[in-house]
Amino acid sequence: MHRSFSKLIYGAAKLGYVDKDMAAIIKCPICGRENDFFAEPLGPFCSKRCKLVDLGKWLGEDYRISEPLRPDQLEDYEEGTGEGDSDADRS
Repeated sequence: MHRSFSKLIYGAAKLGYVDKDMAAIIKCPICGRENDFFAEPLGPFCSKRCKLVDLGKWLGEDYRISEPLRPDQLEDYEEGTGEGDSDADRS
């Protein structure tokens, strides 16, 4: 499962859009072991070690945001469309 999709599902569950009691078996983004996405307190990670490895990758800048959001992208998210980067916006 792609990392951004995992974060989207986790966020949806926190907001109440997805039932947290529903089993969501995914592979750990670090080691690949199968686990429950909504398992507390580790979330999508299978162990504390994998969670810390992921944090280390963020802190070491292995993961990074590719570019800052443009104002038009922020407006799309505020309006709820979330499209932000369509070809129609570039004309």
